[in-house]
Amino acid sequence: MARLIINADDLGYSVEINDAVKKCFSLKKISGASLMPTGGAFLEAVAMLKSLGIKEIGVHLAITGGLNPSCPERGAVSSVLDKNGAFLSGYLCFAWKYLSGFSDKRHVYNEFKAQIDRVKAQGFSITHIDSHEHVHMLPGIFKIGLRLAKEYNIPYVRFPYEPSFVIFKNFGVKDILRHTVLKISCLLGLGVLKESGLGSHAGFLGHFHSGRIDRGVFEFLLGGVKDGVYEIAFHPAVVSDGFIAKYPQYANSGIELSVLEGLDQSVLIEKGVKVVSHRDVPN
Repeated sequence: MARLIINADDLGYSVEINDAVKKCFSLKKISGASLMPTGGAFLEAVAMLKSLGIKEIGVHLAITGGLNPSCPERGAVSSVLDKNGAFLSGYLCFAWKYLSGFSDKRHVYNEFKAQIDRVKAQGFSITHIDSHEHVHMLPGIFKIGLRLAKEYNIPYVRFPYEPSFVIFKNFGVKDILRHTVLKISCLLGLGVLKESGLGSHAGFLGHFHSGRIDRGVFEFLLGGVKDGVYEIAFHPAVVSDGFIAKYPQYANSGIELSVLEGLDQSVLIEKGVKVVSHRDVPN
């Protein structure tokens, strides 16, 4: 049977995202979410989850985006920070610094560990690990994610390998370049994943169409889900003009929220898809 994890990413990044994820959990439209320990609205997200009685959550590791680190010892993470003591602004900036040898993998480990500790300190059981901009898939960093998963007994690390069929809907040159780079990273990490013994899904969805999953795209993606467990990542938010002006990368997050709000069982039944949680990923 085709099974699908519907996950909301970036929880804790802003109150607008928190509000959207709360709606989706309350309506039972998602089966998981990834909490960002470095997000500016992390504590608000924690309070929201506790108000809903949610005791399990994923960790959305971040080391980009200009966010502030979770590790209190700045000397232990200095090589992944800019001159102002924050993370570098974007994925490409960090990837260039890391692949050029200027970011210490020990510092990446220290920061990721501090982020997991911050979530656990709030009393949550951690269902999975993923990362902002899929930075955990960089060579060497993927091993760090798997190592931490084993150390903390976290059963699942996102492996964002998208099936090739996704490129045939709303094709864009920039999107296919990102798709190709991520796919190569996944292929390089496949052997490491198999050796780890951690749970693995049959496929991942939502990167090629990240930030622009409308109803048509979602139903197209559902049609490609085959036997096994798949995961799809949404980025919902309760948007306003002020929110989009501040965070233009979330311009279509209101559309993604509306897709989730309008999701009904008839669509899933028609496509032969059952919604499951991260706990259902086989080892």
